[in-house]
Amino acid sequence: RTRPIHGLRLALPYGRNWDMKGVDIGIVNRTDHDFAGAQFAFVGLVDGQMQGLQYNWLLSSVGGEAQGAQFGVVNTTGSLEGAQFGAAVAGFLLGSSLGRKK
Repeated sequence: RTRPIHGLRLALPYGRNWDMKGVDIGIVNRTDHDFAGAQFAFVGLVDGQMQGLQYNWLLSSVGGEAQGAQFGVVNTTGSLEGAQFGAAVAGFLLGSSLGRKK
């Protein structure tokens, strides 16, 4: 859990690490600190900052600042510089959010 991952992570059914840089694929993926790259899962959780793409079927969540794009039924961030697409986006229902949100 305290190790950083650089490259490819296959998390079946659950993966949890400190930092992730690269491509993250799985069912439930969690990064306790910062994430940079592309994430594809049912649920993707980043406790720190995210740079890149979260394309998660059910939930894309970033605790800190997100720079990039989020796709999912529910998308949440601490702050956003980029785009969100889904059914519940940053507190709005059935919409999208573009630009900068603090």
